[in-house]
Amino acid sequence: MIIQPLLASYRVNFFNELFDHYKSVTVYARLQAGEGFGSITDANFTRVHTPLFGRRSLLYFQVGVISSIIKKRPKLIFITADFRAIHFWVVLIVSTFLKIPVFSHGQGLYNKVSPSLLHRFMFKTSVYLSSQYVCYTPSVARSLIDIGIKHRNLMVVDNTIVNKFTVAPIEKLRHGTRILYIGRMRSGSGLPLLFDAVALLSKQGIHVGLDLVGDGIEFNKLKRLATFLNIDVNFYGSIYDDKEISVLSKKSSIGVYPGDAGLSVVHYMSLSLIPVVHSDLPKHMGPEPSYIMAGKNGLLFRRGDSVSLANVLSELLLDKQLMHKIAIESFKTYQELSELSMAKKLINKMDSYLGKGEN
Repeated sequence: MIIQPLLASYRVNFFNELFDHYKSVTVYARLQAGEGFGSITDANFTRVHTPLFGRRSLLYFQVGVISSIIKKRPKLIFITADFRAIHFWVVLIVSTFLKIPVFSHGQGLYNKVSPSLLHRFMFKTSVYLSSQYVCYTPSVARSLIDIGIKHRNLMVVDNTIVNKFTVAPIEKLRHGTRILYIGRMRSGSGLPLLFDAVALLSKQGIHVGLDLVGDGIEFNKLKRLATFLNIDVNFYGSIYDDKEISVLSKKSSIGVYPGDAGLSVVHYMSLSLIPVVHSDLPKHMGPEPSYIMAGKNGLLFRRGDSVSLANVLSELLLDKQLMHKIAIESFKTYQELSELSMAKKLINKMDSYLGKGEN
């Protein structure tokens, strides 16, 4: 039994692979399309719509999850570890009484430089009640070990994506140096900052174009801003076809997420794009930017600083050899992250709780 607030399209391959092994996988989530995710058409697992009551930014409850656990008694539960989700805590308690293993999947304390006593208590309690706490990245595991949680209660399953249409670095050599953005167009995306940086580069005689993939409430506002700044921007809207995105990406050598990034970093790496994000890692939407080693497989700029971003971009755009070198390392990082899939990393550990060979 998999419990998610939303069924994101990038999770489908992960859950399909679990289904291929266990043959009985049910995902409980809010299934309506929207919020930047496409319609799910290629899922092999069972899906159950469970509405959310409340606000995800405050407190919320996933309706129907607890009753399904009590009625169906699943062999194992994989759940998003969100402390604002009331049902998460109830699932941990109910599963303890029913002796059902729970794998809690979370981001740890990557975004808390000095965690409060309350945060420490909540993490220690949630890990204690979980069979395993599944960490998004090694940095997540370190953040929990730093507050005294035992390593044996944690496992790292690098948060990544499956891109069946990757782009190798050699495919970038014959193409231009446009910049690609993939993500939602909302306040946290920071696209006005990227627009300002490109305008600054233009004043310096460095002309570079932007290709934007995504949609959102700021779409029209950003179009007007691009016109006002007189910069070269192509708005492609939402594209959910990985092959189409891969073909488009061949025009670009750099992938920028100017706001608070997450899994987009991995998507950029799978396309041999040089990921460029801000350096304030705790402020990002997820811990995935920690995969970037500045100067090796990506570059960092000062958060909210268009001049810093422009300087980083000019460093790359004026040095084709450096661009190619970092692009190679970027793609190599994606290959290393994806060498063993998220599902395969989990299956061995899950099997130990289910009984060897049990499906």
